[in-house]
Amino acid sequence: MDDLKVFKFGGACLKDAQSITNAGTILQHFEGDKLLLVVSAVNKTTNQLEKVVNAFFSGNEEAVHMLQAIQYEHVALANDLGINDPEALNEIEDCFIDALWILEDQIQDPYDYVYDQIVALGELASSKLNYHYFKNIGIDISWLDVRDVLRTDESYRAGVVDWNITQQKSQEKIAALLLTNKVIITQGFIGSTQDNTTTTLGREGSDYTASILAYCVDAHSVHVWKDVEGIMTGDPKLYKNATLIKQLSFSEAIEMCYFGAKVLHPKTIKPIQNKNIPLFVRPFGDVMNPGTAITADQNFVYSPIVIIEENQVLVELAVKDFSFVAEHHLSEIFAILKDLKIKVYLMRNTAINFIFSTKYEEVKIAKLKSCLEDSYFINITNDLTLTTVRHADLDFARKELGMKKVFFEEQFSHTLQLLHN
Repeated sequence: MDDLKVFKFGGACLKDAQSITNAGTILQHFEGDKLLLVVSAVNKTTNQLEKVVNAFFSGNEEAVHMLQAIQYEHVALANDLGINDPEALNEIEDCFIDALWILEDQIQDPYDYVYDQIVALGELASSKLNYHYFKNIGIDISWLDVRDVLRTDESYRAGVVDWNITQQKSQEKIAALLLTNKVIITQGFIGSTQDNTTTTLGREGSDYTASILAYCVDAHSVHVWKDVEGIMTGDPKLYKNATLIKQLSFSEAIEMCYFGAKVLHPKTIKPIQNKNIPLFVRPFGDVMNPGTAITADQNFVYSPIVIIEENQVLVELAVKDFSFVAEHHLSEIFAILKDLKIKVYLMRNTAINFIFSTKYEEVKIAKLKSCLEDSYFINITNDLTLTTVRHADLDFARKELGMKKVFFEEQFSHTLQLLHN
């Protein structure tokens, strides 16, 4: 399907009636093109649904009312968009029915499983709402439940894609729908297991969904529409000298995402790189602006790129018997990190110490201490920032970012990483 473009609209691009109207204008601009549109949950719906799940597991009886409020917000937004057909409104409301049944019962399943069943509803409701609006303004569109094509394992909140089945189902379903409609709308972030239970791909996973589907159907290109000009050399809120990057190689984009750049989900690039499918990060407010193009071309000279991760902690472990940190110690530590789903950003081991940095998450750090404190002395330094600088040196980092004390420094090839306050 080398004439099919994959579009992705994130929640910030669908935050209200005006934004959704603008999304419709973008689709009209591409009238006649074959489009596969992947949408996120509307605005902050995912955050709201996470609060519903947490309320349910804490025994808060308001969980049902919280979910109903989200349901009403979607119906109100539909009304603002002129969607008044009773059948269409019922479809939007019905997206939340299964979750209401879960919340009105006793807790029977693990947190991660319940999380996926409830939080996934944000994408389903968003896709139904946008489908009916786009249809009303004359877009030649059909609706696809992505769970019918995107197969994962049972790793809830972090589903691992079954590429063979997903490719087979994607080609069958999408080709069939394109015989009757030019545009297909579906959901990002979610998939399903072999037993048809809903899974999610991890937070901000809609970019990844667009990449998965583009790979599976051999799409022409992927266009991720954002409320920013494109990919910048840093977050403008944290790095005042950030500028637009007009062109990136796949490999540079992968490095940026790995080190924490927030514009794309970290897993987005690799599938489309494997098939040389270009990706464009484009400004939602300017349909004529190509934004940032990510391609296989390697012949670029980059300005310094700054990636800032706040809320970091430095964890220092020392064996209590003062023996060397050997392979069996590291094996034990990494097994615990894996079980707790703790991401390591920087690490180093010496003869009697193992040191690493991670994001501060109170519950996970407490569990980590509990698992390790019998065998290790533990020291944790809070309120740190991890700054990754690509294509620049330490002098640049100190001058541009004004950092104070550096606790940890690592440099390899074009990448400098500094943990500092």
